[in-house]
Order: sequence, then structure tokens, then C-alpha cells
Amino acid sequence: SKTHILPKIEVAGSYVEQRVLCETRITFPGSHTYTVAVTHLDLTEANRLEQVPVINEILSKAAHPVIFGGDFNAQPGTQTINMIDAAGFVRSCKHNCFSIPSNKPTSEIDFVTFRPSAKFTVVSNQVITGVTVSDHLPVISILEMK
Repeated sequence: SKTHILPKIEVAGSYVEQRVLCETRITFPGSHTYTVAVTHLDLTEANRLEQVPVINEILSKAAHPVIFGGDFNAQPGTQTINMIDAAGFVRSCKHNCFSIPSNKPTSEIDFVTFRPSAKFTVVSNQVITGVTVSDHLPVISILEMK
């Protein structure tokens, strides 16, 4: 496992904290190895646009299929998500996977993604409702690994 420090730039009037990418490799029976990574991207778009290319560079070095998820702090259609999509990551849920706020979700900013697409099939994806231990609802994706 590795922890990678992501870039951080100060943005006037915004709270900015250090963010990381955690990466590990998991080998399943039959010697099938996958890279799994998770992050919590910054609140500011300026920082997210610095962080996503670094994440893509790190995960592009993986010799195995990649599952990448976390709180991306960005909605579909934003530059952040467009960059992740353009890097070849496929979101396990494409529509109405609202996870925030937990008491009445109206936004999707939490994602499970993967690449290459030919190595995975999305069996199911759901947002677990009725949970109030966070301001986000849990997102659960079941992927079939080919």
C-alpha cells in the first residue's frame, strides 16, 4: 500500500487542506491482481483540477486493472468529473446516484470508478438510505471482475 500526497494550492477565501490518494494492490485466488485506490478530493475546483491529473499519472503506472473511488467533491458535468471520465475511468453509476446531503440527497459527488472498462461489469450499484452517521450516504458498487 502507498499513500500519495496530492497537490495543494491556497485559494483565497476558501478552506484548503492536504489531500491524499491511498493505493493498494489486491491479489485474488487464481493470481488475479487489481489496484484499488481511494481519495477525498478538495472542496475547491482549482485544487481538484490540479489533483486529478496527478491521480491519473499515478494510477496509469498500475500494471493491473484499477478500481478508484471516493468523495470527488464534484458533480457529473463539471471539469473534475469530465477529466476523470476522459482518463478512461468508468463510473459504476451514471445517473441519479444522489448521496449528499444524507437527510435528503440531491447531489452525486461520491463515486466508484474503474478502468479498463473491458475488465469489469457493473452487477449493481446503490446508495444506502436511512443512514445519518455522516452528511453523505454510502455508495455500494458490486463489480464483476473479468
